[in-house]
Amino acid sequence: MKKKIFLSTAGLVLILTSQQAFSADLKEISCATDYFKSNACDQCFQWGNVDVWSPITWFDDDWTNPSSMPQVIYDAEQVMPSLVNLWWTTTVWDRNPKSDTVFWKFSSNIVWKDSVVTTANSKTNSGSTKLNTNTWPNVSSDSSNTETGIKEFYLDKWKTVKFLESSAGASYVLNSTDKKSWDPIWIIKYVIKYHDVDQDGNDWKLKTHNECAAYFLWKAPIKAIEKTEPKPNPKEVTKVKTWPEVYMLFLIAMLGSILYIRFKSIKD
Repeated sequence: MKKKIFLSTAGLVLILTSQQAFSADLKEISCATDYFKSNACDQCFQWGNVDVWSPITWFDDDWTNPSSMPQVIYDAEQVMPSLVNLWWTTTVWDRNPKSDTVFWKFSSNIVWKDSVVTTANSKTNSGSTKLNTNTWPNVSSDSSNTETGIKEFYLDKWKTVKFLESSAGASYVLNSTDKKSWDPIWIIKYVIKYHDVDQDGNDWKLKTHNECAAYFLWKAPIKAIEKTEPKPNPKEVTKVKTWPEVYMLFLIAMLGSILYIRFKSIKD
């Protein structure tokens, strides 16, 4: 499956591909659902349907800058996409590789450069300093141009670049679930952290955009039907068959009567 998501806020375009046999754009849906709210999703999409034991693989993620200002990302600020299981133990899924940082990688189009942060004459945006480098390694607060040890990548206005991609052979798979068809199963959360860059080359405050693609169950698993062997009818209690004895007694009585009558007539 090939998917394209155009994000107007962060300028992130996602191209998702899977082994399934159809192609369409993702449908944008409301983020009012609780599972979107609890994951701080800014923009939400319906990816499609997941079937049990059907691997989903080949994900690409493009970053588009739709604004009139260049944008910059720093490798130290980025987080890899993650799968969020909505049903805990009742829905079991697996992935290969196990780690998000191994499952995903930056595209070869992202050519990182050593970052030089200009600490003098910092611009501000809504009262925030342009960049918080206090937690970054090798940053000296008293220098105007400082090698940070951090890598950066600039994207010019109205440009697009392939940002992330899944590793070769990486896949998600739904192992089991007790949910019904079309119930939401999981979401994949894509996060991009970026800074706008003004005409003087100053980075403005960090912006974060969370995009969530919801996956729904295609067909509910068929539960195994337990075979029940028909129970044999309980054996009837054997009835005492007394009819031969009754007839024998009747015949003996009749014979006795006949003999008695005959003996009496002879005697008389």
